[in-house]
Amino acid sequence: MARFYRVRSDVSIALLKHLEAVSDRLIVTYQLEMEFKKNRQAAISEGLKSLVPPQNIPRPGLFSEARKISSLKKKIDSAAEQVQDLKKRMLEAMENPTTKDQVYQTAQRFFKKNDPLILKREDDAKKGIRRRAFRRFVHGCPPRKSGDTSIGDAINWEWMIECAKKHNAELIIVSRDSDYGVTIDKKTFINDHLQDEFKDRVSLRKSIKLHTSLAEALKDLKQAITQEQIEEEAKIANVAAAEKSLEIRPSNVSETSEQFLKSLLTLYQTINNKKGSDG
Repeated sequence: MARFYRVRSDVSIALLKHLEAVSDRLIVTYQLEMEFKKNRQAAISEGLKSLVPPQNIPRPGLFSEARKISSLKKKIDSAAEQVQDLKKRMLEAMENPTTKDQVYQTAQRFFKKNDPLILKREDDAKKGIRRRAFRRFVHGCPPRKSGDTSIGDAINWEWMIECAKKHNAELIIVSRDSDYGVTIDKKTFINDHLQDEFKDRVSLRKSIKLHTSLAEALKDLKQAITQEQIEEEAKIANVAAAEKSLEIRPSNVSETSEQFLKSLLTLYQTINNKKGSDG
């Protein structure tokens, strides 16, 4: 959801409306809510940094009073005022999301909906989901990135499987994370392990699909998505991917993750041994 802050406003609003139209089929977890709210301010901050007013152009002395130069200056001044207005509105959205941020308002309706496809923090089912998520995390099962120190993706996956089983339904996943699958020549393939697990735990007759584009997934759900919306979302994805590739990561990240995983395994074994002695 945080990516909506990067998409051009009219495209963003259109995609949000399409998403709301299928909200009764959206699988939502408290984990997704946490991730959205954790990243929302950073996404707005990035947008603020990208809002740079146009620079004044030098006036050639001979034509400094020319009508075109004067008109151009007015347009530059007008653009600068609009940039300042946009910044003001974005800061208002940062400070008062419940009244000024349309993306946040829509996300809240998803997170607070009352149907069997949402896993809330207070739900009894949460304990079983977290237990299974923890097991798959320590075993290294996808979806899990090599440096992960969180079971968030595993919680989301376990809840997706739970919902698909309960409703005997097919599953469409929207993610650009490589631990869900790969994309080759614009075609996306779900991870082999996840594919087999879905067939084993849900149904051999039901399908699971992976999309890297929300617009493409909405087309799969029979929403009237335009080519412009698909292209605009793709541009945003390319920019985000380029920025991610420039991130500086600490040299000891793999070592830290390995130590963390060993600690988790020790804890997991301790819990199991305690259960065995208690039983």
